[in-house]
Amino acid sequence: MMTELLRAGEVVSSWMWTRHSLNRNHRINRRRRAVVKGFELTREQKRKIDAFYRENYGRRIPYDWHRYYSAHSGVFCAQYIPEFIYNTYFERYMNPEDSYNEVLADKNFLPYVAQAAGVAMPKTVLSCSKGLYRDGDGKSMDRDDALALLRRSGKLFCKPSRGSSGGKRCFCMDFADAETDTDAALEGLGREFVIQEPVRCAPSIQAVYPDAVNTFRVTTYRWKEDYYTIPAVMRIAHGGAVVDNASSGGMFVAISDDGVLQGDAMTIDNQKFAAHPDTHVVFDGHRIDGFSLVKEAAVRMHTMLPPMGVIGWDFTLDQTGRPVLIEANIMRNMFYFCQMSPGIPAFGERTAEVLQWIRKMKKLPYHKRMEHAFGN
Repeated sequence: MMTELLRAGEVVSSWMWTRHSLNRNHRINRRRRAVVKGFELTREQKRKIDAFYRENYGRRIPYDWHRYYSAHSGVFCAQYIPEFIYNTYFERYMNPEDSYNEVLADKNFLPYVAQAAGVAMPKTVLSCSKGLYRDGDGKSMDRDDALALLRRSGKLFCKPSRGSSGGKRCFCMDFADAETDTDAALEGLGREFVIQEPVRCAPSIQAVYPDAVNTFRVTTYRWKEDYYTIPAVMRIAHGGAVVDNASSGGMFVAISDDGVLQGDAMTIDNQKFAAHPDTHVVFDGHRIDGFSLVKEAAVRMHTMLPPMGVIGWDFTLDQTGRPVLIEANIMRNMFYFCQMSPGIPAFGERTAEVLQWIRKMKKLPYHKRMEHAFGN
């Protein structure tokens, strides 16, 4: 009876997850449809997709995701992983324990893990968790003290400690400005937030765009007994924006393991830029000094969290060249740009193995899946 309930619950969870994954942002999907309509696959390309997915996933899949990725990258690859498979199945099977997912997605908790891993994060000035105000040292304070702390702190970056995907509700504010209504700002932030000192990026990042903390999305995943990375991208703001998120109008560009930007930057609706529209820096060939340190820090963070199978990390480099972790993305990861910009499959030579593992996990009852976690 318990097994039947678990399986039934998993079916409901999977259906809700699929629906959420495919519909979580109507605007993105509308843009995607416009791009998909403008790109057709050849019969031979469709045959290659069918053959690869039938052999490894056990069924054919819709072609729209391959059309979408190919339209952006200019490169067809039958081994692209559709986002609905990644978000609905891969993430869910790699990070199956919701209790871990919720805690580790909390920006008020993540600094403790980063400190243990020896990874820097932006300095917290004020945070709030369940309505409790704390200063950067974790000392609790009342609302009046919190207001006084902000007013003597100057320009700070504010964001929710949960649910800020796509840069939602993230903003900069100069609390030392006499015209700033600090009380109203604090009220608007609610009961779950973090306020940090702004990060000054490394010169090679500032050269591209100086008005935002441009970040690198480095996704790490645990497979068998080791950790690997999905192709990384640099996310870049423009036009005076202070957030670089692709879903908020930012652009992204592939970056090699040794820190060289590759090709044009692009947006989710397939606008392409050879150079930044504001600074006119040419993307292709621009080197980001110290990027290899970012990848090392991402893997080091992940090894601190062995129950988690896949995590999307947002990093930058500060003006001293030190990797700085901005946040971790545990579930419903924005996955699309990791294949769209570099034009290579997310899991590379492991793609067939990953699909075969997902196919096996889908057939297992919930309580059996942990025996086969992380590709086993």
